[in-house]
This record gives sequence, structure tokens and C-alpha cells, in this order.
Amino acid sequence: MPVFANSTPAGAGYVIHSPDAPPSPSVCSVVESLPAEAGRVTVLVTQELDVLSAPVIAAFKQILARRHRFGSLFRHRASVRLLVPHAGSGRPAPAALLAKRLGCTVVAPSGSLWVVPDHSLLVRGRDDMGAWRLFAPDGQSTAYGSRFPSPDWQPELLTAPRDLTPDCSGPHDIELAGDRVSLEAIPSGIWLRAPGSPPATADEVAFAAVARSDQFVILVGGAEASEAVSPRAVAELLRRLPAKLRRIAVIVERQPYDGLDRGPVLFVAAVASLLDEPVLASPGLPLLGTEDGTVSVTTTLGNGAGWRTFASLVEFRPGLDHPVVLVSTPPLPGWSEQTRGVWPLVLGWEVEIIQAGLWIRPEAAPDPGATPVDDPRQLPVNPAAPILVVTASDDTASDHTGPDRSTPPLSAAAIDLFTARLPMDVRQILRRTPHSC
Repeated sequence: MPVFANSTPAGAGYVIHSPDAPPSPSVCSVVESLPAEAGRVTVLVTQELDVLSAPVIAAFKQILARRHRFGSLFRHRASVRLLVPHAGSGRPAPAALLAKRLGCTVVAPSGSLWVVPDHSLLVRGRDDMGAWRLFAPDGQSTAYGSRFPSPDWQPELLTAPRDLTPDCSGPHDIELAGDRVSLEAIPSGIWLRAPGSPPATADEVAFAAVARSDQFVILVGGAEASEAVSPRAVAELLRRLPAKLRRIAVIVERQPYDGLDRGPVLFVAAVASLLDEPVLASPGLPLLGTEDGTVSVTTTLGNGAGWRTFASLVEFRPGLDHPVVLVSTPPLPGWSEQTRGVWPLVLGWEVEIIQAGLWIRPEAAPDPGATPVDDPRQLPVNPAAPILVVTASDDTASDHTGPDRSTPPLSAAAIDLFTARLPMDVRQILRRTPHSC
């Protein structure tokens, strides 16, 4: 054990390390990417050091004295966020002993630390051990949920029935509406799968989904077809959530895709019918985009990421056979939305965002049909590829004519020009399908 320990500034925090082993850039970036907290300093202790050793305690005291001297801890009593896996577990927990020796509160993870792509941290553990815990010098401790920075909905999740809050454990099985299901915490919300599902691995796309304060994601279904979940289990889960959490709950379906003719395809519509109230959903998970913010990306069976969806938030309403698009991305840069989710293409024709992709149709939209074949808005999402539906009365004609003969014909060249301007990643996998009316 080193006689001394050095502390290196990293963003608003510090890294404590051996004098002969400076921290790597990747280690420093974990601390640098976290936001500053009023009255609290974030400290990462490298794995070769004992967090309770005399050199490390001395380094902590130097950091706190330095912060206090420059007034960066404001008028609050000093506090430490400790980035050491499992430091908040055990009896006594190392973080509890550290709080007593430093005479200040210490927030530490009671499980392993996972770094999410947006640089936030998720605590994962087992046996009721997987949350950030605050330890006071007098030995008192409080759980604060598993995510840092904390999304706005995390405090609400802590008020949910204990069996619905997998934040403090790995996957566990519960019963919902007579069905056994497995619940597991993910950065963006919770994951609902078949009972007995194994813990997710680090490369699972569900753990690349970032938390949004305005959406509590309920991912339904697993990486395998055998992990499917029933609508009644999801409806029961929503019934039992706190009201504030339920209002922002967004279902992301990861169920088997059996093609365009898949029976009653609208899983979330069945959930809305069971609840007799609107239910929010998204065709994909919120993944970190190349620019600031998130993009909605479908997830495939077999643990793969699919395509960036045009619709990122839809609403299923009781008695309505198709989802209503609430939030969407323009198909082409710079396009002005005509009405919600609808853009003008050429004279008499529009492009409408549907959950499965895009729909080119006359300005006078055909009446919704009873089946997905009749109503493109009902088409299920293919996780592997978006669909371009083109409405025509005669699919064999070179020019597409709307059902109203007064609608100007749509040339094949206009369709080709539109698809040629779509983003490359979409254009390469786009699947065109005709739609007769």
C-alpha cells in the first residue's frame, strides 16, 4: 500500500490515485463528464487503493479543505460523492466508515457502476443492493435511486410499490395480472420480460438507452422471442405505478415481428383498451444522437439496434385503431410541417409519418380501414427496416393516381427523388410497399 496518495483535479471533481500510477484519460473522463453538485464534491478512488487507508483519508481531507478554502462547498456542510463500486454495501459499508472518519456525508453506490453513453452512471447490484446511498457521520443511511444524474422521475419511482422498483436489485420476478414476469432497471426506466430472464450484459442495447426526464420508458419483451410479455401484464404494471410516473410512461415494444400480416398487431392498443385511457409509446429506445439530444432507434431480437425512427412518440387511444403521432422528425432537412406529422410533397400529395415509417398519400387521406392492409397507420414496426407506403388506385400504373380522380397524378420520378434525398442510413434499408384504396 502506498505511503501517499495523490489527488488529480478532473472537471468539478477529483481522482485519488497512487503517486506512481497517474489516472488514465478514460478514468478522468468519468468524473469530468458528471455535473457539479452544490455542497458536494465527486471523488473517484482508483482500484489499487484502499478507500479507508490512511493515505486516501489524508487525500480526502486535503480535497475538502481545498474546496472549503475556495468557498466551492457554499454554506452547506461538506459532502462527498464516492465513485467506488460496492462502497455503499456491506455492514458496515466502507462509505459509512469513510463518512464517520471525514465527519461529512458520503454518497456511494451499493453495487457496480455502469457508465451510460451519455456519461451518466447507473448502479447495478443484486439482493437488494444496487442504489446510490447517502451515509451520515452518525451511521444513518438513505437510498436515492440507481441513476446519477437523477432524472426528474426517479423520486417518483422510489414511491412505487417495492416489487415494482428494480432500481435496488438485478432482474427479479413478480406477478402481474396472473402472469409471471421479470423486471430489471435500465437507465431509461424498467425492462419487462418473461420470468427467469438472465441479467443483461454490458453490450445489451437496452443499457445504451439514456434517461429522459420527460419519459419513463417501459421496455417490453426480450432479445429472444421466448421473452414475450402479454398486454394485460403491461396494463397491470401501469395501473400500479404512481400517477405522476404513469403520465410520462412510454412503452417500447420489443416483441417478435411476424411481417405485415401479423394478426392484431397493435400490442399497445390492447393495453390502452384494457386501461380505457390513452397510452404513450415509441417505436424505439432513446439513444444518444450524434448531436445534442436523443434519437429514437428500434431494437431487434438478438440484441441489435435497428433504424432511427421518424416518429419518436405516439399515443394509442381507446377505440382508435391506429396510433396518433405526437412527436416526429422531418423526413427531409428543412421541411415545414403542414399539420402534425404531415409534410407536403408535390401538388395534391403529402408525406405522413407513421410508426412503421413513411406514407405517401393524397392530401385527402383515405379513411382508416379495419386492418393494417387497409390503414398504413396500423402497420407494425419492423425493427430491421422502415417502410415506405405509397397509395395508389392502380399499382401497375407508372403514375400513381389518388382515389379522387381530381387529385393530380404522382409520378414515379417524384417518389424516386424523394427517397434519394432521405438520410443514407434510412435509404439503404427502406422497403417500399404499395397501398391500394
